[in-house]
Amino acid sequence: PRMTTPRLIQTDPRYRFFRRDSDLSLKRNLSLLIARAAGWRRVVFLDDDISQVDPGQVRAAAGLLGELRVVGLANHGFPDNSVVCHAYRAVGGQQETFVGAGAMLIDPQAVDAFFPDIYSEDWFFLYDDVCDRRVGVTGSVFHREFDPFADPARARAEEFGDCLAEGLFSLLHKEGDAAAATEEAFTAEFWQRAIAKRRELIRRVLTRLN
Repeated sequence: PRMTTPRLIQTDPRYRFFRRDSDLSLKRNLSLLIARAAGWRRVVFLDDDISQVDPGQVRAAAGLLGELRVVGLANHGFPDNSVVCHAYRAVGGQQETFVGAGAMLIDPQAVDAFFPDIYSEDWFFLYDDVCDRRVGVTGSVFHREFDPFADPARARAEEFGDCLAEGLFSLLHKEGDAAAATEEAFTAEFWQRAIAKRRELIRRVLTRLN
């Protein structure tokens, strides 16, 4: 399917810095499309850098689908964060992780979201289900360690999606009400504050690193 988000980013020169060299969103959307067409009620997403997956835990997670729309397997390995978040942790910041599509079970017939072609695509996919409290976490897997600072271009490719996702979910956490959070998220004033806060975070990290 031709989607507006990647077409805008790929064709408009103003957004060239937001482009990603990844087909991850396409693969996940295609898998959801096939699963919905086939009538499947259980699909497991598992990235190739995930290990120590217990089949019994996967079956237990699958058993939660129905009551929940999405169930993530908890990562007890290397934190799967963005470059900025890894840098923040490296200078002593308290940085958490969030359930991600790297190890996730989904009921394709119950969800109607898609994975946009930007970083943190799984956060946007999960937003409505998080608002409805239909996302759970169980079990354990391990994410393979990697060097988040190996490629200087990685942070730039992640920043657009990371800024949007962090801002959106922090707003949902602050408001505690999905309708109020969603309404405020459509205001320019909120995103002006969110971008200013993000810039300040990056400045603090750079100051401590130097």
